[in-house]
Amino acid sequence: MGEFQQHQFRTVDQPLTAKQLKRIQALSSRGEVTSTSATFVYHFSSFRGDEKQLMTDDFDAMLYITNWGTRRLMFRFPKAFVDVEEILSYAITPEYLESSLNFFQNKKVIVMDLTFNDEEGGGWIEEDDYDIGNFVPLREAIINGDYRMLYMAWLSIAEIYKEEDDNDFYTEGNEDTDFTPPAIPANLKKTTSSLKSFIDFFSIDEHLIKTAAKQSKTIKKQEFNYKKELAKLSTKEKDDFLNRLLDGETRMELKLKKYLEATSSNRDI
Repeated sequence: MGEFQQHQFRTVDQPLTAKQLKRIQALSSRGEVTSTSATFVYHFSSFRGDEKQLMTDDFDAMLYITNWGTRRLMFRFPKAFVDVEEILSYAITPEYLESSLNFFQNKKVIVMDLTFNDEEGGGWIEEDDYDIGNFVPLREAIINGDYRMLYMAWLSIAEIYKEEDDNDFYTEGNEDTDFTPPAIPANLKKTTSSLKSFIDFFSIDEHLIKTAAKQSKTIKKQEFNYKKELAKLSTKEKDDFLNRLLDGETRMELKLKKYLEATSSNRDI
């Protein structure tokens, strides 16, 4: 069985500019690059690009898979869209473990970097076996405060560490690693199609999820009355949003919704 590596990148919030497109196309003659995606497949060499840099500067999601057992999922979030402190509570990075859920950030964005390494190796993989589009809805879920995916990842990595805990190689040097469980998110008993794809892709132990789900609250999604809150905005506030929309600012519908939710909460205080 020959070597196989595949990177899939995807933009969500806005397409690549012509300058970005040219730079990314120059990374490899093996790539299929469009204004919203890039796919690179290698059998005898490796990707020359810097995944962290590409995710910080260009893309919103990345899926990486190899036939020797490495699987990686990355999401980029504009800090204005998410609760950074809440997201960081799910980080788990044991020093001597090859699986981790890490985050890195700059002033504008925070990037999730989830890696699992199967020590028993992978298997035969076809180029079209996995589609990053199946995972993109998980990014939107996290933006909307649904952290089920992050919790599943944390739980699985903590369990891997626990299984290796009787090995001094893993135990020593991990004294400073925080294994305090993050808050159990609501609705863990329910599984969307994207969560199912995630569980299957990373071989998450569903028994772990079912055990944790016993302590997870079931909450029905409450419909927020955006039109009602919109009517409460001043003319100046409305004009500001309209002008930003006309100027082509991206994801204005999400930014407006976040603003309306925040102003509503402030009024309730």
